Amino acid sequence: LTTALLLAPATLWLVVFLVLPFVAIAIFSVGERAPEGGYQAAFTLAQYANLPARATAFWNTMVLAPVGAFACLLVAYPVAYYLALRAPERWRLILLALVVIPFWTSLLMRTYAWMYVLGGRGIPALLADVGIEDVRLINTPGAVLLGIVYGYLPLMILPIYV
Repeated sequence: LTTALLLAPATLWLVVFLVLPFVAIAIFSVGERAPEGGYQAAFTLAQYANLPARATAFWNTMVLAPVGAFACLLVAYPVAYYLALRAPERWRLILLALVVIPFWTSLLMRTYAWMYVLGGRGIPALLADVGIEDVRLINTPGAVLLGIVYGYLPLMILPIYV
């Protein structure tokens, strides 16, 4: 077979799942929102004029992503080390299952559970019962970091364990 024929499946895959979505995003980014919602074909740079308003979200992402990855590593490495080398043989499979089981639940369900725990009827309500008022835990960088670590922790534990 020729080289081009061997490269065709990978090239097709990249074009369909990388290049075409990128082109679609670029086209939608210079379009307008239709009055009834959706997309209206037109050329406007209004979305780009509003870009400085999104700078805070961008920088929060640039800070929280590596901090979240490092926090995951700080938690995952000792857990994986214990699972691989220190856990008793009879407990190893059970502990490994406890790492994997959260993935059996939808990410959306886990997110709503964290919203409930960090929202007004969860931990803040418990703190209010013991006299600590006006604690806001949801929609904070700490809550986002907790969500990142919780969501990605098994994805870091398992490769380190193996």
